[in-house]
Amino acid sequence: MTRDTLRVGLIGTGFGQSTQLPGFQARSDLEVAAVCSGHLDKAQRVAREHHIAGAYDDYRAMLARERLDIVRITTPPHLHKDMTLAAFDAGAHVLCEKPMALDVGQAQAMCAAARAAKRIGMIDHEFRYIAARRAMQQMIADGYVGKPYHVSIQNLGGGRADPKRPFGWWFDAGTGGGLLGAIGSHYIDAITTFVGDIVEVCGLLDAQVRERPDAQTGQMRRVTADDNCALLARLAGGATASVQLSSVARHGGGERIQVFGSDGMLLIDQHGKLWGGKANEQEPHELPVPDAFHTEGGGLVGPFKVLLARLVDGIRQGASEVSPSFADGLKVQRVLDALRKSSAGAGWVKL
Repeated sequence: MTRDTLRVGLIGTGFGQSTQLPGFQARSDLEVAAVCSGHLDKAQRVAREHHIAGAYDDYRAMLARERLDIVRITTPPHLHKDMTLAAFDAGAHVLCEKPMALDVGQAQAMCAAARAAKRIGMIDHEFRYIAARRAMQQMIADGYVGKPYHVSIQNLGGGRADPKRPFGWWFDAGTGGGLLGAIGSHYIDAITTFVGDIVEVCGLLDAQVRERPDAQTGQMRRVTADDNCALLARLAGGATASVQLSSVARHGGGERIQVFGSDGMLLIDQHGKLWGGKANEQEPHELPVPDAFHTEGGGLVGPFKVLLARLVDGIRQGASEVSPSFADGLKVQRVLDALRKSSAGAGWVKL
């Protein structure tokens, strides 16, 4: 380790351990100095398994003792704001899991804190850097589809279809649970990145599995967060978008992302393959994804490495903002809040 090494602290030991921790530890210019969990035994286990010196069950204690340069937050969304503000107060840059917060007010407070601290606030929209999505974005920018008319996204899966799956924060709206925030935020970011800002939305959020057993007592608890959702959107520039998501659709067929325009169509299918068809072609055909868009590491580890490199480069260069930034996260949060308002009976909601 040199004096140029950036010290990293991780808050959260779930998704952050499996996907982001390998990305951090693959870089020689980063040192994962500490890990924090709500349960000390979990923090100690992760620290032991990954040779991390510090283990905490109180993020405030970690921030006070460790002199961190970067804090990675992978906790339920209702904790994001307070943890972010504390990290900025401690002088660290922040990489925060999406959705950014519980609501626009919290997200705005996080943006203001980043500006006041003169630190980078970044949102973990690593799906941007999946190879096929990078290729799709570039081809849209290069005019392959012509003028974009419509974005259609579908992700139907059955990962939470079993009604015996225990209740957890993901099923509690008060902690920021639900499919719209967990997965829908990625697609809202994709729509704005591919085609343009969302200016008006109409949506429906629902829970088909309405009760789940408590993990400790076995007693049934009411589900308050959505396990399926649908949205329609109007975009700046005139295009439209539709998104249909479900986590309780067995044999649902997985993910499909399509962009239609005046000159053609692009598709990412359920296998992650990129397809395209021009207006003068009878059938779409598979398209090669440039080698430059492929990243080392399986699953989401590779895309996360791209995002992490952007953060580290921004810190080294003294940047005030790095995309996907807190400003990007706030943009998504506005759409999430509008969709919840729409689903509650407001109909079409302008942003």
